[in-house]
Amino acid sequence: MRGRVLITGVFIAAVVLSGMCQLTFAATSGDLYVSPQGNDKNDGSQAHPWATISHAGSVAAPGARVHVAPGTYRETVVTTASGSPSARISYVSDKKWGAIITPEGRPTFAWKNTGKYTDIIGFDISGDSCVGIGLGGAFQTAQGNNVHNRAVGCNLDPAAGAGIDSYDYDGHDNDILENSIHDVGIGDNVHCGEAKYRFVHGIYVATRGGRVSSNLVVDNCGYGIHLWHAASHVTITNNSVLRNRSGGIIVGSGDKPCSTTGCEGNDYTVVRNNIIAYNGNRNLTVPSHGIIEEAASGGRIGSHNEYSNNLSYQNQGEDFLLHEKRCQNCITGRDPGFVSIPTGDFHLRKDSPARTAGTTRDAPERNYEGKKITASGQVHIGAFGENQ
Repeated sequence: MRGRVLITGVFIAAVVLSGMCQLTFAATSGDLYVSPQGNDKNDGSQAHPWATISHAGSVAAPGARVHVAPGTYRETVVTTASGSPSARISYVSDKKWGAIITPEGRPTFAWKNTGKYTDIIGFDISGDSCVGIGLGGAFQTAQGNNVHNRAVGCNLDPAAGAGIDSYDYDGHDNDILENSIHDVGIGDNVHCGEAKYRFVHGIYVATRGGRVSSNLVVDNCGYGIHLWHAASHVTITNNSVLRNRSGGIIVGSGDKPCSTTGCEGNDYTVVRNNIIAYNGNRNLTVPSHGIIEEAASGGRIGSHNEYSNNLSYQNQGEDFLLHEKRCQNCITGRDPGFVSIPTGDFHLRKDSPARTAGTTRDAPERNYEGKKITASGQVHIGAFGENQ
């Protein structure tokens, strides 16, 4: 005798053999729940949540929304389930930054996500991993997360790391939106003044397509935003990239897969409406720039990359070091006019030159705070709008 019922988004298959009832669980679409007080032997319902995000990510099906309760999760998160174009899988911290991911030990990723059509929304992620959030698939989104501190290097390269990393060269169209990425690589045993730590970046993109928009990227060891490997056709808009030790934004191409099979290089990337300020470290022997194009190890910079409406101020090197291009309608030599740098209030004062100086072309829908990006039909430069 076999029976099958649907309860709160979880299929329960009951098999009765010799008078014994055996229950197995397979998650499907709907609302699923994870809590520090949960148990992975539960059914994932609100009344009986699971204990780990990894378990939810191994059984969730297209359309699932995994609610993660506030608390600390000392797990190395690995999520593999894929959604679909019309039914994405979302992992959501029910309270923004209330679900804290801090894995024990020194894993490569604090959170490794390989499922397609998936979203990671609103988590706080730290710890001694090489990478905070690793996007290892296609059509993935990391949105509204707080990724910070202590990314101190991979096993094979002790000087590399990133807060958010779209890392799979075969992946594509991953979005990194409205995140706070700060102090990545800052720890007891890491000294950003050392040249070897210039590869511990805020955001790293090694994949084709996707958007990097409305992020606040501050005080990281390497570049604030770094494109390399298979990166191309990436849209970088309305970020505030500040006080990163190696530099602001690098649109680059090189190393695998370019060094082994050849590649088209980084082409058709657009960089608009960003504030790039106070980046660089005088103690580094390599130059630090606001926005730079660079190719090495078989890479190539295409002729169709576009740069416009960016504001660069007091970076250690060139404001814009581009290959036979100009940054159109860009602003240099003018203080961006933040409300309070000492307190970290990066809203724009009323007299800021970045106010209404952006372009609507390629602009994201929302700013860092999730508000509509336009103000009276006009766009400000940077991740924030005016002080409200």
